[in-house]
Amino acid sequence: MAFIPLNRVHWLYWLALLWCCVYLLLTLSWWQQYKHQELQLQQTAALLPCVEPVQTLIRNLQTERGLSAGQVTPSLPYKPALQIQYLLTDAAWRDLTVALEQQTAPAQSVLMKVLAQNPLPALRQQVLYNGLESTPVDGAIIIKAYSAVIKPLLQYVQQLQLDGDMPWQQHSNAISQLTEMIERSGLERAMLHMAMAEQEMSAARYQNYVFVMNELRDHQSAFEQRSPSAVLQHWQQWQQQQHYQQLTEVREQALNQQFSVPPALWFSLSSTNINQLYQLQQDLQLQLQQDLTEGRQTRLEAMQQLQLHQQYMLLLLLLILWRMHRLNIITAKERPQPKSTVSFQQQIGQG
Repeated sequence: MAFIPLNRVHWLYWLALLWCCVYLLLTLSWWQQYKHQELQLQQTAALLPCVEPVQTLIRNLQTERGLSAGQVTPSLPYKPALQIQYLLTDAAWRDLTVALEQQTAPAQSVLMKVLAQNPLPALRQQVLYNGLESTPVDGAIIIKAYSAVIKPLLQYVQQLQLDGDMPWQQHSNAISQLTEMIERSGLERAMLHMAMAEQEMSAARYQNYVFVMNELRDHQSAFEQRSPSAVLQHWQQWQQQQHYQQLTEVREQALNQQFSVPPALWFSLSSTNINQLYQLQQDLQLQLQQDLTEGRQTRLEAMQQLQLHQQYMLLLLLLILWRMHRLNIITAKERPQPKSTVSFQQQIGQG
């Protein structure tokens, strides 16, 4: 650089120093973003081992809720089916308890406290012995009680919901919305099961039913927006099936306050639809597990590359600072020294 003026060399070094600082800040920002995503991946992966047994218990509780809503109506003797469902629910309850005992995350400990307070025996006694007591049990109260048991389980699954445009984030959001769809469909099954048995629905129950249906439509719209194309295609194919068309017709009749459909037919239509939703949920969870494995590996490699770039940039930054220091020394040596002024009297004295 001997042919370049020293002041220009100074400017070149300053520009290089600025470029290194900007690049270091960018890589630090990228690294923090990847680190945040890595933490999300770890949290999601920690939740997955218990998600399946939680969903199995939710599924059985929803079925038990739907059957119980019809059982409180004296015209529907569902005791054999209910007692079989009780066995299935208890088995799912035990499986979840065993799965939670093998985990140590705070979310699992919260579920353990929920499972320790088992309200099902008291609820079942009210349902099975309904009509033998002086005051019959209100089906709406039974539905509300079962929903209170299901709520903390749903909150556990909702922890999968994450914001972002990455594939694993979209799949987790789709699972969350689908979980809400299933719960609203389960509420609809229970509410209409009771209404079909009684062939009527009070104004308050009808208002609650309309509210549940509006929520179902909202979650369905969000699910369709966030689902991958393959899952969305399966969902659209299911909507074109005759079984789903029959379900839609019964829904329209219910919204028009017509409850003449046989309760068993409605329960079968709704249960088949819910089973299809659970199948979509399982497909999404398989894709989510694959995304988590690939995503963690990709982010680990990216973070290693960023750390390597940061090390190179730090070395280059130190080199630039050292060269600038050397350049300042050279500039100071080559700078002309000011001549000392000697007064006239000193010259006479020297003479």
